[in-house]
Parts: sequence; C-alpha cells; structure tokens
Amino acid sequence: MPTIDELNNWIYDAQKTLVSAQRICSEAEQKLKVNDSDITHKLPRKISYISNIFSTIKELQRRCTFIVDKCSTMQQKGLEKVDTTSLETLMMIISQLRATKVPEFVVASGGTHHSGGVGGAGVGGGGKKGFNLSDFISIESIDVLKQNVEGYDSNFKKINQLLADQHAHLIKAPFGSISKKYTKLLKTYNDIMYEVNASNNNSNILRQILKENSSLEGELATILEQLTNHYDQVFRLREESIKDANATAGDFSVLENDVLELPEVSNELQNIYDIIVHNSNRASELCSNRFHLLSTIEFELEKQVESYKEFKDVNIIKFVTLYSKCASQLEAVETAQAQMDLATVDQLIFHYRKFLTVYKHNFYSELHYEKYVYPRKFLNKLKKFLNEELDQISKHERERRKNWLEKYGDFIPKEFHLPGESEQPSIVQVITEGLDEIGGDEDAEIERKILDLISTGNISKERSLAGEV
Repeated sequence: MPTIDELNNWIYDAQKTLVSAQRICSEAEQKLKVNDSDITHKLPRKISYISNIFSTIKELQRRCTFIVDKCSTMQQKGLEKVDTTSLETLMMIISQLRATKVPEFVVASGGTHHSGGVGGAGVGGGGKKGFNLSDFISIESIDVLKQNVEGYDSNFKKINQLLADQHAHLIKAPFGSISKKYTKLLKTYNDIMYEVNASNNNSNILRQILKENSSLEGELATILEQLTNHYDQVFRLREESIKDANATAGDFSVLENDVLELPEVSNELQNIYDIIVHNSNRASELCSNRFHLLSTIEFELEKQVESYKEFKDVNIIKFVTLYSKCASQLEAVETAQAQMDLATVDQLIFHYRKFLTVYKHNFYSELHYEKYVYPRKFLNKLKKFLNEELDQISKHERERRKNWLEKYGDFIPKEFHLPGESEQPSIVQVITEGLDEIGGDEDAEIERKILDLISTGNISKERSLAGEV
C-alpha cells in the first residue's frame, strides 16, 4: 500500500496531467470551433452571398437590356414627325408652272402678276415676253412657307440628332461597357465557382476533416473525463487513507496502474491534438484559398451592382426625361405650326395643280371658243338673220301693206295716220362689239398659235368648238 507521500505524488501527477489535458482540449476545442465555423457557416454563407449577388446581377442585366432595347427603339424610331412630303409635291408643281410658258398675247393689258411683272397689251398686243405660269403666283409667300416647313424639318432633325447623341452618351456607350464587364464577370464567376465547388467535392476533404474532427473531439472528451476521474479517485483515496488505514489493496493497485499509464495517456492526448492541429491547418488552408477566390470577385460584383443602379437611376432617367421634354415641346410648338403651314401647302397643291391642268387642257379651248368660235357663230347667225330671215319678213310685209292699201286705201281718210310702205321698219346700221379679232391677218396668226397650243395640250378641236371646260 502506497504511503501518503506516494499518494501526494500521484495527486500531483494526476493534477498536472489533467491541467495539461484541459489546456490541450481547450486549444483543440477552439481550433475545432474555428474549423466548424469556417466550413459549415462562413464558407457556405460566403458562397451563398456571392451566388445571390450574381443572381441579382443577372436579373439587373436582363432588366437593363430590356430597358435599353426600349430606349434604342424609341431613339431609332424617332419622335413622331408631321409628314412634310407635301412640300416636295408643291415645289414639283411650281417647277412645272415655271417650265410652262405663257404667250404674251394671253396676258391681259396692264395685268400685274404676282411676281411683280406687267402683262402684255391684250390679245395680239405687245408687252413683256417670256412669261411662264409661275409669274402669276405669289412666289414670295411660297418661299416664306417653304422656309417655315424646312425650318420645322431642320428643327426636327436637330432634336433627333440630339436624342441620338444623348442615347449614345447616356445609354449605348455606358451599357456597352457594363455589358462587357458583365460578360467578363460571368466567366470569372463560373471559373471561381467551379473551382470552389470542385475543390470542395474533391475527395470530400473538408467533409472528411469535419467527420474526423468530430471523432477526435469525442476521444478528447473521453480522455479528459478519464483523467478527471483518475484525479478524483486519487484524491479520494488519499483522503480515505488518512481517515482509514485499512483501505483495500485492490483500490491501490488499480490506481497504481492508472498512474503508470499517465504518460501514455498524455502522449495519446498530444497525438490527438497534433492531428486536430494538422486538420485545422489543412482546413484553414483550404478555406483560405476559397475565401481568397471568392473575395477576388466579391468586390467586382458589388461594383457591378452599383454600376447597374447608377445606370438605371441616372442615365436612363436622364434620357427618358430628355425624350419626353423634346416630344412635348415638338408637339406643343413645332408640330402645331407645321400642321397649319402644311394645311396651306395642301390647299396650294390643290389650287396650283388645278391651275396647271386647267391652263393646259381647258384654258385655250375656252379662249379659242370665246374669241373665235362663238364670234363666228354669232356673226353667221347675224348674217343669216339679216340677209335671209329679216329680208324675207320685210318683203312679205311690203307686199302685205301694198295689197291692203289697194284693197282698202280708198276708204281711209288721208288725215288718218297709217305707216304704209313709206314708214316700214328697217335696219339702217348694225353696230357690233367683240368681233374685231376675227378678221385680220394678225388675228389669224394668233388663232393658229392657240390651235397649236390646244393640239399640244391634247385637246381636240371639236372640244374647243363645243365650248366645254
């Protein structure tokens, strides 16, 4: 049976071993907690955070692409423009008017046309030569109207150019840069996540470490519990030995064997601790590599998110606001005035087109009819009436009066007034107007020219003789 001094030595060794074991277990527990936190919490949270950020970026890229497509469509389509092609039609008609010659004999004497010239001296009269139809319209007013419409077109083009420039500056270039960055980040993200996930699954290293650490933690707890029990038993045995000198030898022999095994237990504990440290270093290295990979892209992803937000909140808002202002101003000011001017253009197109058509296809027919066809018809009727109908009436009346006087004249007093043959109505002189231009050589030449113009205008002579318009 050991002495009290030997028991004290056992207590000392047991306490020393227990304290060392507690320290080792405490350090091991800290490392196990760090490993467990890194592997089961921090790393998954970091991976989840990076995945969520990238999911956000993908959604932002999709939304911004949709918005940019809308803005691009708006810009390419341009603002709604009033159709000004009617001005081209008007100018084409005016060109036709300018190219259509007007003989000087057509222009009335003293007639002042819109371009400021003076007409000729009537049909057959002298006057300005080289007239055309455009001399008889208000070119100055049309020029002002043209300037107004062209000014509207110019302003419209400037506004659309402004929108195109701002679209390139605010939308196209910035989003092009953002999209390139997104493509680069997509590749980097996929590479990093592949490496992280592949490393994490390769031989299940981290999972094996966690499993092994859990087993080692159980062994540490068991050894620490054994050392604690050993210390308690030695301490109680000493107390009992002091109180009772007849303690059983069996108790002493068991404790003595435990005391002899303390160095081996300490070595086992140290070996377990060394394995935990080794596992901790391996886990820390693996986690550190993954954290480093994830951290390399985390900042870039966060910057990309901010780029999207700034692009949406600043660039897109600026462009849409500018587009709306331009559209409102164009509609409120430019479009209203342009519509008024273009309505005038449409009226002029109708009038000048009819002017040109009537001049080419109707005017000379009517002119020829009024100056030559009808006067001849009138003169023929007059001659026929004077030389045939009126002469027959006069002869018949003279004969009738003569016969009446022969039959009843002797019975009528001379004092009664009776016209008789001497006072029969007769035409002494016929005065006409408007027939002076159908007799001379000059009139014949003018008529020939008119007929040539009718023929050029594809108007038949029969139609001109009919007096149709």
